[in-house]
Amino acid sequence: LIGCLIFLNTMVMAAEMQYYGLEAGYQAEFPDYDSPAHEVWPGGEKIFVLLERIFTVIFTVELFVRIVIFGRRLFMVPFNWIDIFSVVVGLVDWMLEGQIGLDPKIARLLRLAKLARGLRLANVSRVMDSLHLLLKCIAASVSVLSWSVFLLLLIQCIAGMILSQLVRDIIVDPKVDLEARQKVFSYYGTFSRSQITMFEVNLANFAPACRILVDYCGEWYAAVFLAYRCLAGYAILNVINAVFIQQTIQMAQRDHDVMIRNQEKQAKTITTELKHVFSCLDSSGDGLLSYEELLAIEEQPELKHWLNALDIDTSDLDSLFRLLDTDGDGEVTFDEFFQGAIRMKGTAKSADMLTILRQLRRVNQKMQALIERDLVIENRILGAQTKTTIPAEARVEI
Repeated sequence: LIGCLIFLNTMVMAAEMQYYGLEAGYQAEFPDYDSPAHEVWPGGEKIFVLLERIFTVIFTVELFVRIVIFGRRLFMVPFNWIDIFSVVVGLVDWMLEGQIGLDPKIARLLRLAKLARGLRLANVSRVMDSLHLLLKCIAASVSVLSWSVFLLLLIQCIAGMILSQLVRDIIVDPKVDLEARQKVFSYYGTFSRSQITMFEVNLANFAPACRILVDYCGEWYAAVFLAYRCLAGYAILNVINAVFIQQTIQMAQRDHDVMIRNQEKQAKTITTELKHVFSCLDSSGDGLLSYEELLAIEEQPELKHWLNALDIDTSDLDSLFRLLDTDGDGEVTFDEFFQGAIRMKGTAKSADMLTILRQLRRVNQKMQALIERDLVIENRILGAQTKTTIPAEARVEI
């Protein structure tokens, strides 16, 4: 809900910016901006002020409730300070609204500061899986981004200076047409212009910068230009993109929040699939699966393939039913079906193997104890028989 409110507030601020832009275009006498903003959008300013007050009240109440619930812990989370800052700015803007003599620059700064509300999406991203993953990956890629920008800027500086030096003679040559010299200068005349051109070559359209060299300098200049384009545009940028993708995958695999959410999604998917399978098998609709209903799989190849796709072996239906019917009453409930399907799904897990080994160890210990007890009983019986038995010599003398 808070995420939706933040998004709506951002859209309202965007519409408000459009409104003030219409007014600025009218005052600047820009073409097609022939009417002031209050005529284009009648009542727009009052509506924006009202909506701003509503959002300020909502966010203030929400922050107050969170402070009451969490107390000091709220201030220990860095992202919460974005919420506090945006609420304070909104309240200050409300108090200063309509004051005579207020510097317009301060009003604009307050309006810009309120855009911090959009950053609150980073705080609610914990409940939005995709947004949470994006923010985590961006934070983890800061070091990669820094070195990538450094490498790209270094290559751009070298390439820009090389091209600027190559065309310098043409720019200063009075024999060359002045218009041609000015066009070449506009792209490669200074270091700053050459760097802007390099950015355009890498991240935008490289054709105009290349055509300038071909038309006014010569085709062999374009060869140098295209060599740089192939090196930086195809090789370096693609390697940087690959590194970012690898960083994203590693972050998705390491982040415990993402792993927990993936496990929860997988568990929900499996539960839904098993419920659907159980309802298809339970032809009587009584919520119990009988042996005859399970045997009906043989007549439904699609259902059999579906169970096999869920890693439930249907080659031996007798054994399958005995495994599912844990209480031995001849009927399988959904809980029994679910637990049995989860146990049989996939290959044996280490935990299952350890459980079996532990049970075998206990059985072995019990068997050993029984054997020892039988030996003790047997020894006692043999000892008692020895004591009660009369020697042959004694019997003769008697």
